[in-house]
Amino acid sequence: MIDWLISCIRGKIEGSVPRRTGKDYDLKGFNDLCWLAGHKDLKHPDIPFSYENYTKETYLKAVEGAVERIDDKNDCADFTALKLVDLAIESKDFLLQNPDVLKRIEKCLTGFSFWITDSKKDSMCYYSENHQICFATVEYLSGVLFPKTQFDCDGLSGRDHEKRALERMKIWFSLRREFGFSEFLSNNYLPIDVGALSVLLLHGEKSIADMAREALDRLLWYYATCSFKGTFINASGRDYPGNLAGTKERSLNSDIVLSVAFGDPEKYLYEQERSGAFFVKAVLKGAYRVPEETKKRVREDIDEVLHFGLDTADYGEHGLLKGDTRSLMMQLGSGALTNPSIIDQTYKTINSNNLWHHDFVHWLRFMDFPVLRNLGLMPLCSRVINYFQNGMSLESAKVHVVRTGHYKLSVLEDYFPGSFGAQKNTLVITLDNGTPFYINHPLRPCPMEGADKFPFDTAAAPSYFGGYNVAPLAHIMDDCTVAVIYRLPLLRGAFAPCRAIHYTHAYFDRERYDEVILKGNRLFARAGDSFMAVLAKEDLTLNSPDLIQKGRNTYWLVILSDTEKETFDAFVKRVSDIRVSFDGFTLKAGDQSIRYRKKLP
Repeated sequence: MIDWLISCIRGKIEGSVPRRTGKDYDLKGFNDLCWLAGHKDLKHPDIPFSYENYTKETYLKAVEGAVERIDDKNDCADFTALKLVDLAIESKDFLLQNPDVLKRIEKCLTGFSFWITDSKKDSMCYYSENHQICFATVEYLSGVLFPKTQFDCDGLSGRDHEKRALERMKIWFSLRREFGFSEFLSNNYLPIDVGALSVLLLHGEKSIADMAREALDRLLWYYATCSFKGTFINASGRDYPGNLAGTKERSLNSDIVLSVAFGDPEKYLYEQERSGAFFVKAVLKGAYRVPEETKKRVREDIDEVLHFGLDTADYGEHGLLKGDTRSLMMQLGSGALTNPSIIDQTYKTINSNNLWHHDFVHWLRFMDFPVLRNLGLMPLCSRVINYFQNGMSLESAKVHVVRTGHYKLSVLEDYFPGSFGAQKNTLVITLDNGTPFYINHPLRPCPMEGADKFPFDTAAAPSYFGGYNVAPLAHIMDDCTVAVIYRLPLLRGAFAPCRAIHYTHAYFDRERYDEVILKGNRLFARAGDSFMAVLAKEDLTLNSPDLIQKGRNTYWLVILSDTEKETFDAFVKRVSDIRVSFDGFTLKAGDQSIRYRKKLP
């Protein structure tokens, strides 16, 4: 106990390095330059000059904001560094003629850090799946550009960093082949993978480009299978409220991927800021071609179960508890830190690399009991206490996708009911006109409970409308019916950031529906030619876009149909006649039933 108190006091005193500096970096000139360097023979309608107009002075001024952001090692600086290394390759002739500019870019890229073990005085997120491939790509191409230069993070040469990055990229590709993507079907993060892979296709050596193409083929297959009328909103491993609601700010990157792959490659030709711009360039320059089978699939009806990831409890069987680079990439890429099977590996990694300054793991100090750790009892603590953070891990998942001409169901089936969560999403339905509907148990209370219109935070997750606090049992009963059962705890989980919330809710934007009927615990809605009925245990309260059902032990039963099967009036009458019973565990609807069973990761 004394050791734990000392550790907590040290943690409070020493604090952690902020993830971001708070500076406002001007990247407009940088984005302009990147686009012009990548499309030298084209003119951008919003840029009043051409690539040939750049001088040493104007080039340096253009990259100033990006270089500063990378030098400061702001979280997500790897996204900017990816653009800078791509720019350096695209404008190599200019840089060779202007050694002062080349030297500034060289100093920036060789002064960067690329992996969690390089972290000294920063809190960049090195380890999630999308960041892993971005950092490795930047390191690899920086090593290729500056093979003889000594890199600041460890004193190794560029050639050594090229080899080190190649090792991590090969591991990343092998993990994707074996276990798929842990950030499965993410509207937010899969486009970032697409961007990094596109850069490798444009500039990588053949062996790496071939691996990038294989991974990109797999990603595009997911897009073809799980998109619906130009949208890509699904039950997923990591997303934010804006992704699920389909806001332009959060969903544009996936919109770019869909348009380039399955629509008009030139629609987003002038995109500058988002990582999807790399994919536009790779396709238009012939570095990548979408397989014909994948193009056909985007137009097909779908009823398929997709599998992703690996349970942390099974890491040992796959040799992923050795503390080596492969083990860490799998563990950290899945966001797993405190689960019983890997908690010892987490603390060994933090202590051996002196990472307590890092904001993403600093909070673990307050869960660190040195005596118990030395006795090997931390896994038992994790199992018995059931830390809230155990739910952060992205375990093995199966997503059942049903797509017709009028709607799409995407359900994370039987995923650890009763466990805590993070940025995962269990049920997403997309109706005609791209109208989204999804259900979650909020982690945080509504920012303005009782207000006519609450501020829709598109970034935060887990929050009120993004991710979830406690996982339900969710299951597709047939191709037009999905059932969700919640059993919420009375008290919040250990180390949970907020109080327990005893209601669940759905995102239901009234303005996007043509007809809505709400009667007690049943709601009927029409969007275009698609129909949806929501049946609940308790009465539903609609304060658009918030559809609330109070209660700790409840169910949501969602039934879909369309104009090809029946009229909306006939649908309402048919569903109204369905007999539903629920005893707290078993839900019966007509001749179908499912039973709730709790399971922890």
